[in-house]
Amino acid sequence: MTTKTKKIVSLTAVMLLAGWYVAQSAPVVVGEYTFDSDMEGWTADSGLAEWNNALPGSDGGYLELDFNTGGQSDWLRSPGDPTLYATFPENWLTMDGAYSSEDILGATIRFDFYAEDSGGQQLGPDTLMPYITMNGHTWMRDMTAEVQAVMTPGVAPQWHTFEADALFSGSGSWYSTTGGTSSDWATGFENVTEVGFYLVHTTGDDLYAFDNIGLLAIPVPEPGSMMMLGSALLSLTLTFRKKIGVRARELMKS
Repeated sequence: MTTKTKKIVSLTAVMLLAGWYVAQSAPVVVGEYTFDSDMEGWTADSGLAEWNNALPGSDGGYLELDFNTGGQSDWLRSPGDPTLYATFPENWLTMDGAYSSEDILGATIRFDFYAEDSGGQQLGPDTLMPYITMNGHTWMRDMTAEVQAVMTPGVAPQWHTFEADALFSGSGSWYSTTGGTSSDWATGFENVTEVGFYLVHTTGDDLYAFDNIGLLAIPVPEPGSMMMLGSALLSLTLTFRKKIGVRARELMKS
């Protein structure tokens, strides 16, 4: 194999691996709340949730919580009546018929988040936890640390996108607040009744905002993408096998 041929094989392998990675890292949007003109049925237990469209960088409207004092906690909830707002499917195993249960590994709750203090500077939330209610049990995931790590305080505020994966094979970083077991987690996705966020605000007069809250399916790798991965690994194996063989012969001669 000439040097030029080896370079072509290596480049082809890298391109195949890149294509396989993109194919695996592209969840499919199943439903999304964009809040373009209203709150789309979302509510907050505190009653503080409002629709607005004044923040810079928002693509239309958004949902905001304006905390006027510290020491507040709140639950931001999706609508519970699927006949009125059917954006989120009730059966996540099939995504309400969009997939079969063998087609997807799990779901991702993706959302845009914005937080601003009373001085107009960015801040991280004191607590931010997405939750899923299904088959009578509520499951939560604490995303506070990863959100705070991205949202640097004291700078001009901007929108940031976050994701919370929920794989059907295991609860992982999600935990039940209602005594749900691993069996409840595995079977609960057939009857998802609500999703939302739990928030804690400790000090100051701050504003939190959410937009583009979406549910994305995580597909099982298709046969074509697996063949792409196999071809890439085979190309790399042949290339490095040749290099190792040449190096071994050089060592034997020396």
